[in-house]
Amino acid sequence: AKAIDKKLLYAGRPFGGIDALGYLGAIELAACGGFVVVLAMFLVAGNVGLAALLVPGVIACFIFWLGLEWLNNLVSDRRKAISRTFPYYLDLGVMTMEAGATFLETIETYIRDNPSGALGDELKIILGEIQMGKTFEEAIVNFMERITAEEVQNTLRAMLQGQKMGTSMGEVLRNEAEAIRFKRSQLAERTAEEIKVRLQGPAMLLMMSVLLLILGPALIGMFGSGVF
Repeated sequence: AKAIDKKLLYAGRPFGGIDALGYLGAIELAACGGFVVVLAMFLVAGNVGLAALLVPGVIACFIFWLGLEWLNNLVSDRRKAISRTFPYYLDLGVMTMEAGATFLETIETYIRDNPSGALGDELKIILGEIQMGKTFEEAIVNFMERITAEEVQNTLRAMLQGQKMGTSMGEVLRNEAEAIRFKRSQLAERTAEEIKVRLQGPAMLLMMSVLLLILGPALIGMFGSGVF
């Protein structure tokens, strides 16, 4: 249950903030419903053999697995959404904070321009926690506990470290934005090289196919004329 609860936290507490026991109960109920429906179909068809129990059991297990896998997909999709939009927030933070805005004003600006989305929802939570009396460090630590995106966590650690050392937050955000941009450019280059290697095999097959299409009729004609 603890693992499910952590995944629900990473997924942004979907379904109205359901807890682990509630989610497990829901997918177990769906699995039991699937078992009953498939079993009833076998009974209506007059099949009361081993398959009448085995197939509904397999269907129930599949529904339960599907519920767990769906939660994993929610976690993965949310991580990708936050990772994809976080660099834009950093760029906005650099511009606004170097222009004299505070950290909270930067968050408010981003939320105003991006009212929906995973990152916007998380920033709303940070803003609400700080307005309710929590410190900057407490709000950032809580944010780190709700996400799995590595580059975002690295930036948050740098922000906490900069806060302790008295470094300008705008400077911290600028350094982190440059680091993320550099890392993504390296990833893009590496991905391009991998794609190039993977395309060599299909390219060779395509070239051979074209040669066969061009030379095939000529070779058939030469064999038919008795040249060979």
